Amino acid sequence: NHLSREAYQRLQGKRCPVCREENLTAVDDKYLKRKVMSLKVRCPHKAEGCKWQGELGNLEEHLNSAKGCLFVDVDCPFSCGGRVQRRNLEEHKSQHCPKRPFACQYCNHEATFQEVTIEHWPVCEKYPLPCPNECGEEEIERRHLK
Repeated sequence: NHLSREAYQRLQGKRCPVCREENLTAVDDKYLKRKVMSLKVRCPHKAEGCKWQGELGNLEEHLNSAKGCLFVDVDCPFSCGGRVQRRNLEEHKSQHCPKRPFACQYCNHEATFQEVTIEHWPVCEKYPLPCPNECGEEEIERRHLK
């Protein structure tokens, strides 16, 4: 009888469910493995739009390679905690990630988007502010208002 490695491990010390034999032995069946790994399969993300079809032996590469399935959820490389589909990763990194690299457009201070917009802008010397005397001037650098 042919069993998967997982089934064989679960059955240690038990009878074979097919022939009821007590002493199970394992043999690595390379022919059977080749046959199984050559089965044609579709990507598990087919319902989401992935059109990949291929051999079972290539599925892991399709799912895990950087140029693989565009519908797999991947972690943001900037450690924001976000998970996005691979097809949306570049947009997330450039437009949505709060931890993406960002430079203040007023003084070029570099940090994360979140740090620049929340912590730096309130103290940036070149950040433009409206005139506190309401003269109509809308963009006076903070350093000129002291």
